[in-house]
Amino acid sequence: MKANYQSVSSICRLFSATGQSIVECRLNGSEIASVLLCEPTVCLEQATCGNGEIEYSGKLVLAFLYEDVEGRICRTERGAEFYHKAENPQIAPAHIPSGELSVQGVKLRREGGQLVASCIVQADFAVFGERRYTYVSGGEGLQVRKQQAGVYSRYTATTTVEEEDEFECDFAQDVLLHTECAAITEVRTGIGEVNVSGELCMHFCLLKEDGSLCSYERMTPMKAQVLLDTVLPSTACCAKLRVLSARVSAATDEERKKSKIVLSYQVQVEACAYEKAEIDCVVDAYATDVEVALKRENIATRYALEAKTHTERVHGTPIFSGSLPEGGKLLTVVCPKTEAALQKSENSCELQGVITAKALYERAEGGVEAVDVSLPLLLPILGAEQDGKAWTDAEVECSVYGFGLRVRADGETEAEGTVRVRMTPYAEGAMTYVSEAAEGAKKPIKTCAVSVYMPACGEDAWTLAKRLSMTEEALIKSNPELTFPLKGEERILIYRQKRENL
Repeated sequence: MKANYQSVSSICRLFSATGQSIVECRLNGSEIASVLLCEPTVCLEQATCGNGEIEYSGKLVLAFLYEDVEGRICRTERGAEFYHKAENPQIAPAHIPSGELSVQGVKLRREGGQLVASCIVQADFAVFGERRYTYVSGGEGLQVRKQQAGVYSRYTATTTVEEEDEFECDFAQDVLLHTECAAITEVRTGIGEVNVSGELCMHFCLLKEDGSLCSYERMTPMKAQVLLDTVLPSTACCAKLRVLSARVSAATDEERKKSKIVLSYQVQVEACAYEKAEIDCVVDAYATDVEVALKRENIATRYALEAKTHTERVHGTPIFSGSLPEGGKLLTVVCPKTEAALQKSENSCELQGVITAKALYERAEGGVEAVDVSLPLLLPILGAEQDGKAWTDAEVECSVYGFGLRVRADGETEAEGTVRVRMTPYAEGAMTYVSEAAEGAKKPIKTCAVSVYMPACGEDAWTLAKRLSMTEEALIKSNPELTFPLKGEERILIYRQKRENL
């Protein structure tokens, strides 16, 4: 007996790594009476795999909205670059990291005349690399049962979009604050390219001429083409957008009572394609004359299905952290964002999360106060199948538009907005295959002329032939009346030719 082997390799997710770092920004606090809000923005600039670690760098920008000692609303920004490591002993220089950064919390403290903002930056990396599968493909004197398996490889490519957007809005003296998010609207694949369409949603807090505050929202469409050699029109593909920077400048036209805003932004576009290789591997094997020791391993598969976008208008009673200022007047709502996760059941899927924002109120005695506000989310999304294929998990990107508060005639506050959810489901699976077949001891020769076997219910030709140490062809030839799978009531007759001693 001699087994034959073949190999196939794939680029897939191997393991994960995390890192945490504390980043601080300092500013002159002598003119700051109270900080209304501190909005962090963080982006990953570079990540490289080494021996047992990922070295990464990022940039943190903190936007402050505060009242000065004279009661005026002011703004400022501070930025910091940082470097850190995410450790995992399995990481090697040949691996490819894919990560996201997030700010877990911001704490403010005063040190003398300075105001210090401390942030905990969390880094979450998925590490990709080559995984090689060696499998038995057949062999001399080996009876094999084969099954087709799909092995997926993940390939990525990125490009950066740098654009400007000019637009007019109602007259405002200054842009106090802006937050941004980018969302995918469409992904189309061609030959060697991925065409991505999306939107950059900008939320502005404007200071009006009379000293009051208001919100303004701007949707900027964007397109990008990512070159990826492995892509074909039928290739499963997904994409991500990351805002690297967004700079805003404003000019006022007092005669026309208009403000001109110029937005300069950089957005990184990452395309991920999944290429499928089909192989015929042995899932079971035996020999008629010798024992065979089999070693089995698993092929794990994970690939993206077509992403779907779901948009829904939501409203309800908001939840405030703390009490509202007595007799206060609602000015505007700033910094809306969503945090959500999927809860999947057998036949349905729900998005559970929350919309958070800052509500700015004018106090009765003067001055402005910021209050945290939230609106819980519970949205039905998709079932347990996508395009006829069962999916096991999904990546979700959420964005909120037009979120605001209004006070009803009865004095109660109501929140409403539009939530856009883009869900990329993933199919996962595993198949056990024979990775090694080793020859063992010879099987004893049965000398009786006829043997009668009583099969088990449900046995097929393969399992019965393996148990009887004969080929399927010989089994069926000697028992042509059998119908598989067996009922368990049959009797199997095996005839053997007489052997003569030489």
